[in-house]
Amino acid sequence: MRKYVVWACIVFLGSLGFLVVGTSSYLGRNLISVFPSQQISFFPQGIVMSFYGIVLIFSTC
Repeated sequence: MRKYVVWACIVFLGSLGFLVVGTSSYLGRNLISVFPSQQISFFPQGIVMSFYGIVLIFSTC
């Protein structure tokens, strides 16, 4: 049981990362300093990353 909670937390944090990167590519601003927003174009990469982030957030709830 505890093992599943750990994996759910890891997946949730990863999905937040995907969502933040997708949002930063949409806004054109660096919300996190790991990936410059100029390297990820919003269409199609940012849209896909945002979609994966939203799906994974709802799948862990």
